[in-house]
Amino acid sequence: MFRVRYGAHEKDAEHDRSAGVVVFLTDTHSRVTEGGKPRDANSKAGTARWVEAGKVQVEKLADQPQQLPGRQGCR
Repeated sequence: MFRVRYGAHEKDAEHDRSAGVVVFLTDTHSRVTEGGKPRDANSKAGTARWVEAGKVQVEKLADQPQQLPGRQGCR
């Protein structure tokens, strides 16, 4: 495990994500593109969510930095 930090409005390159649970350490407002289909995603700090494996690209839409734990195989 490690901590992933995104800057405000940061957009990462498309990458492979492993399946698992993500716990958001800060409030998030993001655009997530999976399978070529973008969707907006909002989560509150402390929220846990299951994510499926696959190719993903994340763009942070918030004006503040955001943090979440990472797993090997992720960003």
